[in-house]
Amino acid sequence: MPVKDSRYGLVILVVGALTLVGAGGFVRYTFPLLLPAMRVGLGANYGQMGLLATGNSIGYVISSLLGGILGTRFGARRVISISMFLAGVMTFATGLSPGVEFALVVQFLSGLAAGGCVIPAVGLAATWFEPGKRGIATGIIVGGMPLGVLISSRFLPVMLDNMGEGAWRYGWMVMGVLTVFLGLLSLLLVRDRPREVGGESEMPLNGPAPASPISWGLAYKNRGIWLLCALNMSVGLAGAIFATFFVAYLVAHWGITPSQAGDAYGLVGLAGAVSGLFWGYVSDRIGRRLGLAADYYIFFVSLVILTFVSFPGAEYVAAFLGGLTLWGGMTVTIALAGDLVGARMVSAAFGLISLSFNLGQMVSPTLAGAVTDATGSFTPSLITAVVFAFAAASVCLFLPGRGSPQSIAPLHR
Repeated sequence: MPVKDSRYGLVILVVGALTLVGAGGFVRYTFPLLLPAMRVGLGANYGQMGLLATGNSIGYVISSLLGGILGTRFGARRVISISMFLAGVMTFATGLSPGVEFALVVQFLSGLAAGGCVIPAVGLAATWFEPGKRGIATGIIVGGMPLGVLISSRFLPVMLDNMGEGAWRYGWMVMGVLTVFLGLLSLLLVRDRPREVGGESEMPLNGPAPASPISWGLAYKNRGIWLLCALNMSVGLAGAIFATFFVAYLVAHWGITPSQAGDAYGLVGLAGAVSGLFWGYVSDRIGRRLGLAADYYIFFVSLVILTFVSFPGAEYVAAFLGGLTLWGGMTVTIALAGDLVGARMVSAAFGLISLSFNLGQMVSPTLAGAVTDATGSFTPSLITAVVFAFAAASVCLFLPGRGSPQSIAPLHR
């Protein structure tokens, strides 16, 4: 339930989720579906395509920290709306790319804008919802990202099959237009705090009360936040390999058609669309630490199946487990960050965590693509992803306390 005296929290959930449909699903995770056709159209190799993914992640790394800071200082509504417009324009421009160099520039800029949307949007859960409901609320918002994957996986393969060699260009253009439209919804409907629509002026916090001026040390001197940074860097590295090359790996190594691989990738989005709500509920009940560890161990299993196991339908099992966990960990992480630092500073804290996550994402696609070109196989890169996923799950066991909203306490250096 949203905060007392205000039902507008339900609107915030819907608009927050739609923000991540655009900035996450359309801008960032459309790339794997379009990668094979785009590689052929631009005459590129896998290393160059991995570089494009890295360029997007570099932009996201920069804005993930700045987005949290700007969202805290200027309000989520302004930052989300401007960033969504820019992300949509740059995504549209990707479809106009005459070569790899131009595509690299606009992908960097689209990633730069996307980070400014995502961080303030997920931070809305901590502002509008009390700690005991924060996991579920965050899960609904984060569920927008895989929902975007599911939506794009339904119609982009159809475009690629029926619109000729240049279909990947139209795919990027459609994604860009839709993202701009969703940004307009954010401008019209997002409100930064409950008091703007007659709700409570302050949220009950399970942490330090908001301070004025802004107490940046709550986010940047917290040992629990830095531990979350470490495990998210490992997850970012493993997750980028999984997401970027999932479709290409199935086509090249499993011998299935791009349309079939697109269907499997759609299952990633379908499972991911409910994963945030599921893991948010789990973490609200059994605690953040156990919930996060369970999520990442299951993600580790999905990578093991994809890399080492062969049986009928294995690609769908790996896709389902990967989708169920790839974004679910983000839900628990954001909720835990809100528990540690309080509602006012959650955008800044998650910006720091997202910075670490995207440092892992920034490095791995280029290296994985180069290794694939050199060895002719995706297997070495996937084995690396398996190792880092296991490491991330194990680090979760060292998170502070039980990690539940009721028991966790802010930790400072």
